[in-house]
Amino acid sequence: MITIKKGMISDELKKFPIVLYGAGFAGRQCSKILKSHSVNVDIFVDDDRTKNGKCIEELTVYSYEQLVDYCRKKEHVNVILTSIYGVQIAKKVEKIPNVTIYEMYDWYTEIVMPDRFGEMIYDEESIEKYKNNIEKLKKYLEDEESGLIFENLYQYMKTGDINYIYEVSSAEEQYFIKEVLEYFGERAFSIIDAGAYEGELIRAISELNLNVKEWYCFETNKENYEKLAEHAGENNFKGKQICVHKGLWNKNTSLHVFGSGTSSKVEEGEYQGNTVDMVTIDEYFKDTPIDLIKMDIEGAEMNALKGGMKVIKRDRPVLAVSIYHSLEDYYEILKLLLKELSNYKYYVRHHSMVFCETVLYAIPE
Repeated sequence: MITIKKGMISDELKKFPIVLYGAGFAGRQCSKILKSHSVNVDIFVDDDRTKNGKCIEELTVYSYEQLVDYCRKKEHVNVILTSIYGVQIAKKVEKIPNVTIYEMYDWYTEIVMPDRFGEMIYDEESIEKYKNNIEKLKKYLEDEESGLIFENLYQYMKTGDINYIYEVSSAEEQYFIKEVLEYFGERAFSIIDAGAYEGELIRAISELNLNVKEWYCFETNKENYEKLAEHAGENNFKGKQICVHKGLWNKNTSLHVFGSGTSSKVEEGEYQGNTVDMVTIDEYFKDTPIDLIKMDIEGAEMNALKGGMKVIKRDRPVLAVSIYHSLEDYYEILKLLLKELSNYKYYVRHHSMVFCETVLYAIPE
């Protein structure tokens, strides 16, 4: 895998057709970055079947199978990983002859997520507080990999060396790691998808052939929700998909919505702009059992968990909670679950090639 540093595009890259693998938010941003540097891209590739055949950023989106056929007809093809889930993708692309794999994660992060790029992202005192808390919590984790992830994230925060991220980036499916799949086996289960975005979870559900009976999709951003609803009519989901234009919080209220795309979030305070209704898991699911709760809600995870503790204690669902949105979330969310729940096993996995997508898994014993 060859790294493309910011503004350093080799002539070798331009000699052959260029393919971007990943047509989601990161892929669209990378496409714009490359276009601004006069790099001509031929196609997108994406594993989300709802994107295949569509035109994104003026590029047609191919499936993996179509990529294989495309490469067969070319002398050589350069594939740039533009999904943050690059480990999984690279393993597939490596099987295709006459392909060179590139990545541009540092460049993407520096431009799109500057607050998560480089050394000393947080101040020294906050980083050391993270370190001290994690050291105390490691004994509650089920495996060495979980502890190593916390340690490597600490080293990345100190040094900005992306290799610490690469070393712990998982090839397992986000939200459905081996331990989660083993827990459910072949039985049917229901999902709360908090932060559904445009319905990306359908790819994992389809590829893993999961027996999902109800899929409750919560999305606060209006534009994201409209795409979510549109995709719900296209994805051929075998169960029941319920799209909810609301957010999850620790009380029923209205909050302001900021940002766009995957970075859209809610905040309290006196602001002008869009608002969205917020509900609690305890209220919304007071008469509805739930089996798995997935959360990626841009820092609202702690409040959403507090607003769902009655249901969580009642149903004992699997939890897959994003903990990367603030430095405190890495340890405070685990502290909350340890305090409130009993007889759960805890795992941590890092699911991307950048400094995001760290997930805490809580699986009932």
